[in-house]
Amino acid sequence: MPWQWYKRNQGRKVRLAAVVLVVLLAVLAAVEAYGGFADPDRYSPQVRLGVPVVVLALLVGAGLYLLNRPRVADFLIETQSELDKVSWPTKQQVLGSTGAVLLLVLLVAVYLFGLDWAVDRVFRKVLHIFQ
Repeated sequence: MPWQWYKRNQGRKVRLAAVVLVVLLAVLAAVEAYGGFADPDRYSPQVRLGVPVVVLALLVGAGLYLLNRPRVADFLIETQSELDKVSWPTKQQVLGSTGAVLLLVLLVAVYLFGLDWAVDRVFRKVLHIFQ
């Protein structure tokens, strides 16, 4: 029997995101491996290109194998089912909440700046008296 995805039609979005992440990490590892063998005086072209390709193939293969294991696949399927239950905010709610947070951060920053400035002035006066 050829290789097949475990519970193929379930949890597609989360599993696709996991596959994309595995491929991205494998590509980054292959790029890093290429950088380690980039010296043309020390390594032949076959080694410089072969090692990153092997690293990429092994990591993608291992990642896909692990993502297809029943425990991992069931976890990803359950994750998507929980995410489907989430009540996501509307764009207006996100913009309103973001504006409120930014305003609060600005007010706290101004308050702390003023407090720091006042304490600095007091300490300069006290130090000036004792000198």
